[in-house]
Amino acid sequence: MNRLTKPQLAAVLLLTDGFALLCIKDCVSLLTLAGFLAGTLIQALAALLLTRSSRPCGRICLCLILLCLLVQGGQTFGMLRRTCGGITAPANGTAVVLLTALVSLYAVSSGIRPLSRAAVFAAAAGALCLAAVTLTELFSAGAGDWEAVKDIPACYTFREEVVRGLAAGTGTGAFAVLYRTAPGGSWRTWLAGRAAVTAAVFFTVMLSAGGIMSIVSCPAVTAAHIVQPFPTQRIDALFMTVFTVSAFFAVSIQGVCCTHILGRLVPSLRYRSFTAVPALLVSGVIVGSGLPESFLAAVSLLPLLAPPVSALVSRISRPS
Repeated sequence: MNRLTKPQLAAVLLLTDGFALLCIKDCVSLLTLAGFLAGTLIQALAALLLTRSSRPCGRICLCLILLCLLVQGGQTFGMLRRTCGGITAPANGTAVVLLTALVSLYAVSSGIRPLSRAAVFAAAAGALCLAAVTLTELFSAGAGDWEAVKDIPACYTFREEVVRGLAAGTGTGAFAVLYRTAPGGSWRTWLAGRAAVTAAVFFTVMLSAGGIMSIVSCPAVTAAHIVQPFPTQRIDALFMTVFTVSAFFAVSIQGVCCTHILGRLVPSLRYRSFTAVPALLVSGVIVGSGLPESFLAAVSLLPLLAPPVSALVSRISRPS
């Protein structure tokens, strides 16, 4: 696989994780922010273990990572279909999913290099949009708005919020495949960026929709309807652009990683991209029907922990 720079790897992973944040459901509170940041810290520790493991993955480990990628890709399709129900889109959720899969099929067949280059520009544009919206909310918020943020009731316990945060980390499978293609320490850039994006999205949501959080099903979508950083233009169209571009990159990067692993497991398999993307679609039907978030949280950690645990077991079982 082609080499990536730190910004390229961070961009493709942040677009994947950022899409999950835009699709978050149920209420968002300060406890939610704390739980998601704790989940990011847990994944940072797991990523550190992974990068310290020098032993290459065996076939069993590759199969586990492939399975996790399929689940996370299906999770992405499921979030896309569900969230489209709360957006004024020109087509229904199923049509949007199929169109995204079709466009992603072309990107996956092109490989990681053009995708990673485009991801840098897409992530930079998304970061500028998020910064503009967040700064507008922060500077326009009064004392009453901050009091409302503190008073938002928590819908879940801290442990449940940590599980939600882990489940939303849909970029871990891709990181397990791509981290060797980037310079060392790339996991710090990725996870620090994710923590910053999480804080920005959640504070924007809480400041704009804090008063109606109890009746909100898709907080980020609701915030996009409420926030108006420009006096003559709402940001619905801007949100739709960021949302669809993030969905495209999330599906495409997971498809590229699936294609790479299929190539290592079955070198003789031709047209691997035409196998990977339909497999992600099928997974979307299964995962979209509803899986426990505790299961999705475990799936997010498995690709990070499987290689170092496998190396440790091999070292222990090796005859002296």
